[in-house]
Amino acid sequence: MNVTKLIKPPHLTESIHTVEPIQNLKELLHHSCSNYSDHVAFRYKDKGSGTMVSKTYADFQQDVNALGTALLEQNFKNERIMVISSNRYEWCVTYLATVNGVGTIIPIDRELPPDEITTLVNKSEPNVIFFEEKFLDLFVQLKEQKVGVIQKLVCFDLAEDTKEVSSFSRLLEEGKHLLDNGNRTFLDMPIDSKASTIMIYTSGTTSKSKCVLLSPYNIASDVVACAKVVHFKDTDVLLSFLPIHHTFECTATFLLGLYSGACIAFCDGMKSIVPNLKEYDITIFLAVPLILEMLYKGVLKTSAEKNLPPETVLRAMAPHLRLFIVGAASIDKEIVSGLNKLGIDAYQGYGLTEASPVVSVENDKERRPGSIGKLLPGIEGKIVNPDEEGVGEIVIKGPTIMEGYYDNKEATDSALQDGWLYTGDLGYFDQDGFLYITGRKKSVIVLKNGKNVFPEEIEAVINNSPLILESFVYSTKHRNSSDQLCAKIVYNQEYLSQTYGSMTEEDKRELILRHIKQINKNLPLYKYIRDITLTTEPLIKTTTNKIKRYEELKRTVS
Repeated sequence: MNVTKLIKPPHLTESIHTVEPIQNLKELLHHSCSNYSDHVAFRYKDKGSGTMVSKTYADFQQDVNALGTALLEQNFKNERIMVISSNRYEWCVTYLATVNGVGTIIPIDRELPPDEITTLVNKSEPNVIFFEEKFLDLFVQLKEQKVGVIQKLVCFDLAEDTKEVSSFSRLLEEGKHLLDNGNRTFLDMPIDSKASTIMIYTSGTTSKSKCVLLSPYNIASDVVACAKVVHFKDTDVLLSFLPIHHTFECTATFLLGLYSGACIAFCDGMKSIVPNLKEYDITIFLAVPLILEMLYKGVLKTSAEKNLPPETVLRAMAPHLRLFIVGAASIDKEIVSGLNKLGIDAYQGYGLTEASPVVSVENDKERRPGSIGKLLPGIEGKIVNPDEEGVGEIVIKGPTIMEGYYDNKEATDSALQDGWLYTGDLGYFDQDGFLYITGRKKSVIVLKNGKNVFPEEIEAVINNSPLILESFVYSTKHRNSSDQLCAKIVYNQEYLSQTYGSMTEEDKRELILRHIKQINKNLPLYKYIRDITLTTEPLIKTTTNKIKRYEELKRTVS
């Protein structure tokens, strides 16, 4: 079906829900604790005993105030504070204590190798580092070697202070004692809402990681804009699974959940998603498409094996689940449609760290599977340099847009022009204002005939088969110097074995080639996949499951 492609949406998105305005995250916490003081804000399992722990909004506010007070008492006002751990309560306390009156927060990815963590410590120069126990030896070593400007180390898991490292729980106790004795330094600390007190490193899917500078006003604006079009109830329970250092999880689960008076439950890990959905009474789950697809296919598989209706299987897994919100990549429309039939809504969204991060989302009033929804209220957008098919770069403007990149004027000047953020993503608006992504500007393959190929589009079609787990489309030069599109395919070994029995590698290749040839029939000639490589090894990805295209290409063609 042909779609009319617009350069700009016909109108700005209007609010669906009435919400309370906030200027920063201190106001967010005050709003939540004033309205939901006795509600459970967090649920998680104690690391040692495995018993369930609940923290109310009042508990959380007290801990944020205590940590902030203790850090100010130790003269860390206006200093940089790094935090690295799994998703956990202490991470959330550290984040808000820092941005609500102490200094600048630097969340980093716990999956990074030690040498990259060392590089970030050198580059961002934190004075204080909060971390979980697995990083204890690394950070003690870095402090001893005088890497960066580390002054204090705080471990979430130590019961007592050591010579080199402070205990998080002891630091909280110190802060509570100061508060009990009338210390109001943190409580009365004024907030500069537009100061760049949040430093976020991008995932670097197409180039080296950059450090995005955001303000509390940027983040608060994004939280409020999301709440205007997607209603989280104060009875909702959100499963926090995606890495919380990533802006999508931090803004849309942690902060939007808090703003709404909801409860945030910390997932026990990938293998625990299904049991956690039930035991925590999860109602909303923010995920990447891969997770959603796995859950949906698991429901269908169990339904077939046990001869039960899929609705019965799903409700046994997640009795109260009502909403999925999907980001980071596109999701198959058939899966969205299937979930809708099972009584669960699935909203597709789009964002980037530089925009705090949510830019658009399907909402409580308007949805169009295949799109990434409409721009949030207050966000302007347009398409620049469209090609003959109407596809061009998405640029946006609004209160959520970053201040710039840390120590990188060239990248800042390239991304921010006249108040507009050039996202590097390619797409178009349809006649109703829904936004569609076609690919990344930096990953687009420009053929010798001048045609543009967006590999993500072809990968989505290739992956729409139980034979295939994931794929990576790239180009090589053929022996006659012409361009040739190729695909590296991670095939589903378990499915092949269960469905076809024992197969030789040649049999597998022939089966998947037939799938590729069928896809080619529905593509323009210049988009044909001419060669494939098969593997069972996962593609190189970020912690939010985006393909690291530059690294994967180096590995594939080397």
